[in-house]
Amino acid sequence: MFGFFSQERNQETGLFRSTLGRRIAVAVFVSIIAIEIVVLIPSYLRQTDSLLAELERQGELLIEILRDSDHLTQAEAKQHAGIIMRAERITGVLITPGHGEPKVSSGAVPTLPDPDKISDHVQHKRSPDGLVYDVYWPPKATNYHHGIALRFDASHVDRELMAYVTRISFLVLIISLFVTFVTLWVLKRQVLDSLFALRSGLLKGGGRDATVPKKGLERDDELGDLYRSVRTMLDDVNKAHADDRSNLEAFNDELESRVKRRTEQLRQNEIRFQSFANAASDWFWEMDDQLRFSYFSDRFTEISGVEQSALLGKTRQETGIPYLTDSLWKNHLEDLANKRQIHDFVHPRTKADGSVVYLSINGLPVYDDDGNFQGYRGTGKDITEQIEDEISLQQAKSLAESANQAKSEFLSAMSHELRTPLNAVFGYGQIMLTDTETPLNDDHRESIEQILNGARHLLELIDQVLDLSGIEAERLLISAIPVVLDEICQECMEVIEVQAAKTGQIAHNEIRTSRVIRVDYNRLRQVMLILLSNAVKYSEPGDTVSLICEDVPDGKVRISVSDTGPGITADDQAEVFEPFSRLGREISEVAGAGIGLTIAKRLVEDMGGTIALQSEVGKGSIFWIEFPAIEKAIETANVNQASA
Repeated sequence: MFGFFSQERNQETGLFRSTLGRRIAVAVFVSIIAIEIVVLIPSYLRQTDSLLAELERQGELLIEILRDSDHLTQAEAKQHAGIIMRAERITGVLITPGHGEPKVSSGAVPTLPDPDKISDHVQHKRSPDGLVYDVYWPPKATNYHHGIALRFDASHVDRELMAYVTRISFLVLIISLFVTFVTLWVLKRQVLDSLFALRSGLLKGGGRDATVPKKGLERDDELGDLYRSVRTMLDDVNKAHADDRSNLEAFNDELESRVKRRTEQLRQNEIRFQSFANAASDWFWEMDDQLRFSYFSDRFTEISGVEQSALLGKTRQETGIPYLTDSLWKNHLEDLANKRQIHDFVHPRTKADGSVVYLSINGLPVYDDDGNFQGYRGTGKDITEQIEDEISLQQAKSLAESANQAKSEFLSAMSHELRTPLNAVFGYGQIMLTDTETPLNDDHRESIEQILNGARHLLELIDQVLDLSGIEAERLLISAIPVVLDEICQECMEVIEVQAAKTGQIAHNEIRTSRVIRVDYNRLRQVMLILLSNAVKYSEPGDTVSLICEDVPDGKVRISVSDTGPGITADDQAEVFEPFSRLGREISEVAGAGIGLTIAKRLVEDMGGTIALQSEVGKGSIFWIEFPAIEKAIETANVNQASA
């Protein structure tokens, strides 16, 4: 039973080395002690009552023995009291005879009967210190005509109770220890040994060689279920471990394969980036932290004509760059001194054969992990061909500008030369039409009108050519003022309604905004008339031409001219604003040179606006111009407009 006190207690698996065993031992021992205490308290109280009851029975026996008369005299009462006093444990007697005779007492007088508690029942009272016990038997309780009160020496009661408690406590302690040890012994044999064995098996080889003891697997109780569950878990873990090992090996193989592929990719990328670098630049260079050249790649001397030895170990100030302007040289030295990035530093070099090459240098300052300047790394490129192309392009541009200026001057001169005879033709034609003295017949009148229409059309073409040449020569002046759209739209509609009435179109306008725009009044009127005139010219009789002014998002005002004519194809829309482009209508009956929309676009853009169109074949076209609205009073705009 006490086998667990052997050397197993000093082993890792000993009972008292087990936290679980110690906890169970304490719990069992404390539980038994608590149960015995609960049982002992009622036993203690019953034992006290039993000892006091023995004293009461002693008194009742004495009273029964001395009962020889129903009525005691004074003398008989004293005699009886003396006899009772000789009895063991009685220290006082009080007899109350009947018939009004005085009380008789002997020894210590009992405190009973209590005059406040007179009844027909036996009274008893123990002193607070427990040494005295008084009992009173009333007459009815003794079947006499007198009552008797006895005082007992109760000092032995506490001693006997203490001895009783001591015996019981010792017995309880023995029982508790016995039950505790038996419980722990059974627990150790049935539970803890199995658990320790299971733990030892699981920790075998640091857990790598974990096994479940076979003996535990043969048990048919809950621990057997635990063993079998652990065995199943180990099997699953071993299987998973084997799978993981297989997966790990596969992962390692895949990782090695990826590393190889990645290494090859990095090598290819290095080759590719080297190719990019060679394609983007012709050579590489480096400077140290003292701004002295420390490296040039192989092609530097071949391209620049400068030997590397002439530059290595030297600074820019020591080598210098011939044929470089003072400002460019100063800025380059400041960039180096302030360790700024060098971007597209272009300078010439003269080779030994006398040819000049232009070099473009780029470089970045290099710092270590602590932020200390280490020097420069950069690239160089031969841009001689690019510089020569730019020079050729600039020369060609200058020639083109000169030719364009000559063209504009020629057009201006020719236009003025043509305008003089045309004005004469136009004037004489009008005189002939209005001559009342020698009126023309109908055939002559029709011929004169055709001559006047041709002259009028030719004058319009000349004006447009002059405007276009002025725009291209940038001689056209724009006088922008605040403009309210009501009046200018009304002026344009008065002109276009006459033209539309002749060709059978319907013209109308809508003003949906009261906002003000800042434009050149006359130039805006010219643009609007170009758009309206085109809408009338290229529409059929019965079509509608509309002029609409309205607000649009972003604080702008839109002026739209729409028609329900034949429309413009998507391919032709890309050429509609090109000069002298009539979109295949050169041989049509509609007069024009194809420069009206070009002039309109340039005028709108010069006034800070935009122009665009939307068209669908068979449904018509919409041309619109947009200008930013300004916050100006309408009255001010009208005054400025009138003064213009």
